[in-house]
Amino acid sequence: MVLLDDMGKPRRSFELIKPVTRIGRDSNNDVILNDKTVSRVHCFIEIIEDEITIVEEDAVNGVYLNDYPRARGTLEDGMVVRLGKIFLCVKLI
Repeated sequence: MVLLDDMGKPRRSFELIKPVTRIGRDSNNDVILNDKTVSRVHCFIEIIEDEITIVEEDAVNGVYLNDYPRARGTLEDGMVVRLGKIFLCVKLI
């Protein structure tokens, strides 16, 4: 996944190599997003066989997939994920 800046340009990337990757503001997460609009425990991404699923946990500002709110959804190449005011782009390799 690629973290995008305010202009939509890549700022940082991270690989999903674990079966479950936790994302949030708290330092105990696998991916830490230091932004007030991201909850401490915002969501997790789960990989089961060939399917990658994002699941909202304790997110005040929700999880959006291509601008649609989703508590759970399958991630596909090119999708844009919004967590609070943070945008991530899914890049499958």
